[in-house]
Amino acid sequence: MESLIQDPHDGVCEVPFDLLVTNPRNVRRMYLKVKELADSIARVGLLQNLVVVRSHDESGREVFVIKAGERRYRAIKKLIAEGRWTGGVTCLIAPESDGDLINVAENTAREGVPVWHEGRRFVELLDAGMTQDELANALGCSRAYISYARNVAEGIHPDLIARLDRINSDTITARVLRQLARLKTLDDEPDLERQERLLEHITKARDFAKKTPKKYKSQKWLSGRLDLLSALAEEYPAETARVLRAAIRFVRSQESTLTL
Repeated sequence: MESLIQDPHDGVCEVPFDLLVTNPRNVRRMYLKVKELADSIARVGLLQNLVVVRSHDESGREVFVIKAGERRYRAIKKLIAEGRWTGGVTCLIAPESDGDLINVAENTAREGVPVWHEGRRFVELLDAGMTQDELANALGCSRAYISYARNVAEGIHPDLIARLDRINSDTITARVLRQLARLKTLDDEPDLERQERLLEHITKARDFAKKTPKKYKSQKWLSGRLDLLSALAEEYPAETARVLRAAIRFVRSQESTLTL
């Protein structure tokens, strides 16, 4: 059978869905919120590849056993049944040797790639069998950065990642990304509603900080925005609250200079 790999450097290809098979040795038996994941994939696409290994079925046909991503596989299966998905599934084909896997990792380095995209690829490589040390050495970065990127990729809801892709990634600080990734539901899934609300509030606060020096017009105008920042600081603790309180202290320190 002709190889399906389209790019021999990074091992990513599109695999026909009917050639994907689940791993019988996978210890996980319950997959939660498959419907929600299917709806998300239908909206924004498959943001993280499945990790597969080559194998053969009883008839000798080449198949691809899912090593990581069975919940995504089940979500796509649901979309196909509903007529909402056509075509294949992008997969990272895990190489047969660790040396080949390191070569794959080295080819993931791209300048200007947002950390949430890097993190998704790190997850794929770790799922394929690399250790954090091997991945860090191959990419020339620290283990701490690998962990940070992975947490961001796994912790931020796919719908919000699609929104982040539409804005300048340089404007989103590591502190904000960490805070977003910590907002989880009770079953440890990314909490889209809280994450969207936090990003919206931080964006408003940042816009306020940029505009305020040019708009010191009245005590009433300033007080309204101080109320907004104070409310945000009460709702969002930890790093976000510290940033907002610092902004409040700065603006209050300028009150005496206002022209009323």
